[in-house]
Amino acid sequence: MRIEGSEQVEEAVSLAQQAEWQDITPIEQEEGEGSMCPIAYTDEYRELMGYLRAVMAVGEVSERALALTARVIEENPG
Repeated sequence: MRIEGSEQVEEAVSLAQQAEWQDITPIEQEEGEGSMCPIAYTDEYRELMGYLRAVMAVGEVSERALALTARVIEENPG
């Protein structure tokens, strides 16, 4: 975490760099070639969604999956 002025700003650390997520391989979203309207996600949101897809694919129900789901909701650009 770093401090800017009087605000605390958390710096996001990539999930790929966290030991807790080393057992998960993110699943990329398949847009298909020549998509008419590809969604312009930020790199951070794209990574979060890849890990969320992966934990959902294996049916993981855990504290880390819950925390990841909350983070995806918080970071939702829409």
